[in-house]
Parts: sequence; C-alpha cells; structure tokens
Amino acid sequence: MNYAETILTGLPKYNLYDKLNEKEENPEYLSYCSNVVLLNSEYKGIRELCFMFARNLIKLNEILSNEDDKAERCRYFTLWIHDRIRKNFSTQWNDRNVNKVIRKFFSLLSTVKSKSRTNNCNYEYVEENTLDSWKNWKDLYDFIKNYNEIQNKINSNDISCPVYQEYYQYIERIYKVYKQDCCNSNNPKCPFPNGSNPWCQQNHTLPKLECNKVNPVESAYTEAERAETVEISAQDGVSYSVASPLPAPDQDETGDMVNNSDYYSKLGVSLPFLGILSTFVYLYNVSVNIFKKYIYFFKQKDWFKSLIEEQDKEEDNYEINEYINVLNTNMNEVEKGKKYHEFFRKKNIINKLMVQIHMMVLEECKKEEIVENKELCIDNYIQNIHKKNNYDEKSNIL
Repeated sequence: MNYAETILTGLPKYNLYDKLNEKEENPEYLSYCSNVVLLNSEYKGIRELCFMFARNLIKLNEILSNEDDKAERCRYFTLWIHDRIRKNFSTQWNDRNVNKVIRKFFSLLSTVKSKSRTNNCNYEYVEENTLDSWKNWKDLYDFIKNYNEIQNKINSNDISCPVYQEYYQYIERIYKVYKQDCCNSNNPKCPFPNGSNPWCQQNHTLPKLECNKVNPVESAYTEAERAETVEISAQDGVSYSVASPLPAPDQDETGDMVNNSDYYSKLGVSLPFLGILSTFVYLYNVSVNIFKKYIYFFKQKDWFKSLIEEQDKEEDNYEINEYINVLNTNMNEVEKGKKYHEFFRKKNIINKLMVQIHMMVLEECKKEEIVENKELCIDNYIQNIHKKNNYDEKSNIL
C-alpha cells in the first residue's frame, strides 16, 4: 500500500515536497549540471532532475520558507533527492548501477555550493546506504513531521482505523531498526547526526496515535438518503431507519455491534429472499483473505445467523406469507395496492443495507488492489437487485 498517498497526501508539511518537485527548465542551471547531462541518454530525465536539484539547493530557504528550521529544510532536501532517484530507478532507469547516479548528485552538491556560494545544506555519501534504506528513513521522518496532522485526520474520520493501524505497524518496524542503529551511537550509516531525531530521546517505543475502531462504510446513497427514516406502516406506527452504517470487522466484541444484535435480528425477519445469501455466496467463491475476514466476522454474529435462518425457511417467511394472505382476502384494489407497496418498500431498505455491506468489502479489496473497478462491481450488483425485484413483482402480480 502507498501510505504516503493514503495517509499523508494533503497535509501541509508533506506538501512541501511538491515545491521541491516543481519542474525546472531554466538554462541558468546548466552550468552546474555539465557532468550530469552527459548521462541523459542513459538515464532519461536526469538533466531535468539536475536542474531541480540545483535550483532547490540554491533557493532552499526561499522554497521551503514555510519550514522555519534550517536543519529541517536540509533534511527535506536530502530525503527528497534520494526518493526521486529511487522512483526513477523503479520506473525508467533499468540498470543496477544505483551508486553511480547517487555519487553524481553527491558531487553535484559540492559543485552547486561552491559555484553559487551558498551553504544551505550538506549530507554525506555512504555507499552502504541503499535507496530502500533512504525510503524507510523518509517514511519515518514524514510520520514524525506530520504526527499532529495525522491525529487530526483520524479524529475527523479521514483515515480509517484499519488503514492507520497497518501504517503504524510499518512505521514501528522501521523505527525499531533506526533506534537500534542510530540512537545509541554515532553510526556513520545513519542519515542524520546522532540525536537529531527527537524520538531518540524517548526511552519507550514510538508513540501510537489512538483511533476508534470504526471503519466508515461508503454508501451508494447521499447523506440525506442514508439519514432518512422510512415510514413503513402508518397503521402500526413502525418505522425503519437505514442511517447507521455497519461497524468494521475489527470492532470489539463488546461494542455496538453486540448491543445492536436485537435490531438486526428484527430487521432480518423482514428480509425477503433476494440479496444477502447470494452476496455472501459470491464472497465465499473469491479466495481472498480480506473477503474471508469480513465473512468470518459476520458469521459469528447472532443477527447474521438469524438472517441466514430466515433464508432457509422460505415457507415461514413472514413477509411472503403476509403478501400471499393479502392476495387471498377480499380487500379492494386500493387496499391491496397499499399493502403491495409497503412490502416492496421494506425490500428497498434491505437492498440499501446489502449495497452498503457489498461496498464495504469491495472498498477493502480495492485498497488491497484485488479489484480495479469498484464502481463497475457495484453497478452490476445493483442491476442484479433490480432484475430480482422486477421478477418478484411480476411473480406476485401473477
């Protein structure tokens, strides 16, 4: 998973990299890059990257003026250039002579500083430091720099708890290695001098941000529709609401899901045999861990078991029998029509619930790159519901 895209995109301090990434074509920087441009035929785009490097180093204080600390501006710059080199090697630079390019830019550092008479930044070249190591250090640094803003994102539900927990576990693994290698001694392999990382001063592990274990479910309907309470029967005063999304599979066993089991059990009594069983049969047929996790979770819940039991007892289904009884009475056509519409309005509530469950699972699968077009899957699923509804309506009319 690309944690930078999922967690950090849009945060002010992370957006500082965008300023360093702005393209540069000004020929005034060619004088600094004469030794690098010779490699442009072998490493496509290295000329443009060299121009960006020279501009960023010379104008670093101006470009990163939103960062007050000079040392922090240098860290941004150092992590930025190594990350750009890494990305280029992973996409368009196919040879394995990584250190050749890293050395070129390290030499460029001295060239630009001497010619421009600026001393905005300095870093060391260590051959043993791989680009993967630099990526890990950048990810750790970005977590530290954006710590408070990540907390704000969690509090506003812009980050789901499972995604953050996975992100934190990734960062914690990096931090444990970093702390062991770089916080107890002046190791020349570390990216920055001893003690520059504020977390090195702490005796415990990297602090973990708290997030409540609720995974907001993306709905196929607007907020107004999801908050709407549908009045089913004016006669008996019963109403059904589809406003509350389903909790995530990692919700605590003693949480709201257990407390709401009675509600879902009652909702299951109204469930016609149209969507839920086929949905989970479909999920079973896809051998993917994320699907299995959700299915296993639902299977343990009493409210879900009650839904399945209702599917196995079609002849005892209250709504079907009620509708058959309506057709067999001497009601006039107006009364029959009202009962008919009440029945299918109840079905629509269940349809909405099933679309929410389906979208929740597909959203997780999209994050895991299991499905590419979530919207197409949902469209097909909703079309199947409509076809089933049309068939049921025609059958009942006949």
